[in-house]
Amino acid sequence: MLNLTRQERLVIQFLVVFFLIGTVIHFYKSKMRRSDDTMMKRQTSEARQFQKMSERVDSLYTVGDSTGTTKSPKKTTKKSTSKKKTVIVRPVKVNTASKEELMSLPRIGSVLADSIINYRKRNGKFSTMDDLLKVKGISQKTLDKIKGEVAIE
Repeated sequence: MLNLTRQERLVIQFLVVFFLIGTVIHFYKSKMRRSDDTMMKRQTSEARQFQKMSERVDSLYTVGDSTGTTKSPKKTTKKSTSKKKTVIVRPVKVNTASKEELMSLPRIGSVLADSIINYRKRNGKFSTMDDLLKVKGISQKTLDKIKGEVAIE
């Protein structure tokens, strides 16, 4: 074949090794760039979802009027005569809330709302948030979900 000196063979080996290392680095960077693009798309999607959720939550706390400005809602629940829709004001006061107000809370359905009202009638007002755990059907997980949306007064 080729008659190469020892030093020439070492130089060729050196060049081949660093060519392979450069190729591996190139593929690694191109793969990371693709995953960064995927991550950016996912983060953008999550940001849109968060924005939609925050707008929904904001709509619970503010009521728009005809001029486009927002006002704080009144402390009482309003019933519209034309649409028969109840506006739920947050936080929901567990000791005075109606069944509909309780049902507006996450993980609280009709049966659990009835259980809360019955417990309240039998045992009196809730004094702490943890008293809600005494209601049959309310677990720690449920309590964690509704904690920010209820008030004990």
